[in-house]
Formats: sequence, C-alpha cells, structure tokens
Amino acid sequence: MLRREVETGQLSHAYLFCGTRGTGKTTAAKILAKAVNCRSPRNGNPCNECDLCRGIDEGSILDVLEIDAASNNGVDNVRAIREEVQYTPAVARYRVYIIDEVHMLSPGAFNALLKTLEEPPEHVIFILATTERHKIPATILSRCQCFEFVRIPAGEIVARLEQVARAEGFELEARAAELIARLSDGALRNALSLLEQCAALGNPVTQGMVMEIAGLSGREHLFEVSAAVAARDGAQVLRAARELAASSQDLTQVTVELLTHFRDLLLCKTLPSPEPMLDAPPDEHALLHARAQDMTAGDILSAIGALQQALDAMMRSTHRQVLLELALLGLTTPALDTTPAGLLARLERLERQMEQTPPAPPAAGAQTPVSPAAQPQQPVPQPPQQAEDAPPWGVLPQEAGQTPAPAQGAPERMPPAEQPSAKGQQPAQGAPAFWGDLLAQVEPSVAGFLSSAGAVMQGDVLVLTPGSKFAARMLQKESVRAEIAQKLSRVAGRPCSVAVGESPGAQAPRENPLFEQLATKIEALQQEEK
Repeated sequence: MLRREVETGQLSHAYLFCGTRGTGKTTAAKILAKAVNCRSPRNGNPCNECDLCRGIDEGSILDVLEIDAASNNGVDNVRAIREEVQYTPAVARYRVYIIDEVHMLSPGAFNALLKTLEEPPEHVIFILATTERHKIPATILSRCQCFEFVRIPAGEIVARLEQVARAEGFELEARAAELIARLSDGALRNALSLLEQCAALGNPVTQGMVMEIAGLSGREHLFEVSAAVAARDGAQVLRAARELAASSQDLTQVTVELLTHFRDLLLCKTLPSPEPMLDAPPDEHALLHARAQDMTAGDILSAIGALQQALDAMMRSTHRQVLLELALLGLTTPALDTTPAGLLARLERLERQMEQTPPAPPAAGAQTPVSPAAQPQQPVPQPPQQAEDAPPWGVLPQEAGQTPAPAQGAPERMPPAEQPSAKGQQPAQGAPAFWGDLLAQVEPSVAGFLSSAGAVMQGDVLVLTPGSKFAARMLQKESVRAEIAQKLSRVAGRPCSVAVGESPGAQAPRENPLFEQLATKIEALQQEEK
C-alpha cells in the first residue's frame, strides 16, 4: 500500500506505525522517507543511489529529522516542530518528521501536535512509531493512516540470519539459526543482536554458542520436568530445579522455555496435526506427542498457569529459584493447586480413573438393590380415630388445614413431625399442632428464632425456651413477643400470650460464642442509631 501511494503521489500527511518491538517500524519509516524524496524511485522503492538517498542514510539531510519522544516529550519540543514546519525543505521534496515512541508524549504535547496534524503544510509528512497504540489519543489516530507491524515468522528470520552470515563471511549452523529465531520471539532486531554476540565468540556459530549466550542448558531438562510433573514426582522436579539453579542458568529464561514446552504439549494434546505450530525442533515432535499422552489437558493448562504466575512474580523478586520450585512442586501435588485450572485437572484425573477402573462384582450374599418402584407398598399407619362421644379439643373453629388445640390447662406435647412444616421450618420439640401455621404467620426473621426454640403450650400461654442467648434477647423484646402473641391468638382461635423462659419439656439452650459476638455487635449498632 505504501509503495502504491509513492508511485501515484497520493501521500498522506501523517502515518502511524504500530507493532511489537524489533519488527521494523523505524526502519520502514526511514525507507518511506527516502522513497518520497528519492530523485529516481523504482516501483515506489528508493534507488539508494542518488544523493538524497545516500544523505538520508548518512544523516546529513536535515529535511528528514528523527525524534525520540521518550526524551523529547514536552510541549516545548512539539512547539519547536510547529515553528519549523512553516519553512519549506532546503534540499528534499518533503520535510519528514519521524517521531519514535510517540506514546511517551505528554497530554500537552499531544494537544500541540494535534493542531499541526489538523492543518499541516503540503511539504510536511509525519511518521509516528509506537509499541503501545492504546496510549495514543483518538484525536491523533483519526488523523493518521495506521499500519500494524506483526511478529516476523521464524522461517523468515532464519533466512535473514543466513543471508547476513553469508554477507559477513562466517558460518551459521542451521540448528543455531533456528534457536536464535525461536528466542527472538518474532523480533528481527533481537535475532540480529544475538547473532552478533555469537559471531564475536568465533566461527562457526553453533547451537552451543547460542545456548551459552542466551543462558540455556539444553532441552533435556524440559522433558525431565514434564516427565516429573506427569508422574507426580515432587522429589525429581525439585532436583531438576536445583540443578538448573546450580548451573548458573537464567531461571527467567528457563521458565519461558518451560512455558513454551507445555504450550507445545497442549497443541499436541488438542490438535490432530500441530507440527506447523510447534516451536520445538522437528526431531522432538515424536517425544512431545508421547509425553502429551501421559498428561490430561487440565494438567497442561494448570502447568501453564502456574508457570506464568511464577514468571510474573520473578519480575518483582530476587528469589527466583524459590518461586520456580514452588510452582513446580504445586504441579506435582494437586492438593496444593486451588486454581480453576488445577481443579479442572483433578476432575479429569478422576474421570480417567473411573473409566479405567472396572466396576467391582457384588459380594457373596449381598442383596441386589431394588428400585423404589419395584418395592412392595407398605401400609401407611393411620392415626387413631376419635370417638364420637370424646370431649372436644377446646373451642377452636374447624377451619381447613387446622388441627384442634388441646383443652385449656393441659400441656400439649406433640412429637416432632417427620415432614417439614410451612416455609420449610421443622417444628420445635413439644410444639403445639398449629406450630407450622404460626411460623407461616410471623415475620421470617422471627420464624428463624422460633424454629430453633423449645415450645410448650400451657393453657393459653406459649412458653418458649430459646436455643441461644442471642435468640433469647430477641424473643424477650416486647415488640417481638406482642407480634408472636397476636399471630398465635389468630391461629389458635382464642386469646393467647407468650412467655420466654425455662420449661421442663423444652430443649436446653445451646451456647455458641458466635451468637454472643453477633448479639453484641447488633446491640452496639442499635445504640449508635439511637
């Protein structure tokens, strides 16, 4: 697209190059600056032979200016640019300003730059470069053509490294080039820097040189760690971590390699043909497939999560060996891993054990369980029928769903019902027959205290024995007892009252220190409100 704009002359006044570090944003900006000013461009590319191209490469053309926004991020720096853009170029066709790390500009500097981008002179082109596009104000983004620079594939980095090695006259092994490309994480600049360090050690550049410069110790330890994790061998995984620390290896880089290793295992576990996406060398693909069969997807996800947490903690701590050992030990001891990924791994292991374990045969003489539908129906015991000449139970009206109350003066002691009463509450010990109706009438908060209290109906007085001191304090309140007495009189069909105290037939109070603390806090809050 940029080549097409240079060929047609339809250039924008501002460009924004975004992407990760080392992907060529600043280099592309310099090439574009040469292309728009080249005296004889070739298909939109600079010729690199005219005086302007050579001068831009050498830095002698003052019409192309590169500014580092990390150190020139103030309003005064941008104001100086606003004053300079008014002048026409001295030699070149366009005055090009390359602002690197533009996200480092202050808010005031962005506002000053915005005025220039709104009304730019025809002879000025701004090329902005940043690694953090989200920090650029929307007003700046809307006035620029944005181009995303993605990570460079490992194969292209290997080809470029081999080309540089041939041009510089030294030998580069294929495995060394692949290792450099893998360690560079898609950044060609990082790959070239590592190649330069290795070339300084001698010729040829071998895989051992790269591992020595990068602080690596081979790839055998990766499979040792994954084997110990799959076997739940905590001693072996701690020995591997201690050996890595004793060999003066960079534990941060080791953790990154372990992350990549478990990522490859996850791809082998979940994809049918993961080879094009694996970061490991081709000769390790078979080992990865075999190791992935020994682990579940939950185990691998748990390992990736634990290693990522350890890596984040290593950036803020100097005890890197301890963090790595704790992470690896947690992977071999499932009970120590309480993360969602760890719980998922434990569930998968249980499912695998259940699938592999055949059902046990029934023991000799054991009876075969019978389904409830096949069981014979047992007769339901019916309550004894009251004789026609029996004395009536009080003077309660015979309403639907109500049970007559006992005669006045005789304590009523009903055994606890087997089925839950109204609102799911269980009747208290010794409660009257209409206890469920009473619980349904009172407030839910009061019903909670009643359901845990002992209750005995003595004539027209309901004697309550609270289950705790906290419940006793609440039930002894005049307003609470008045509400219970009102609802009790309604369901009993006669005037009744409520008393809170001891009763021989009621439950003994249950002391609980938590109730005492809660009651103290509630009373303190009530005093504050008053």
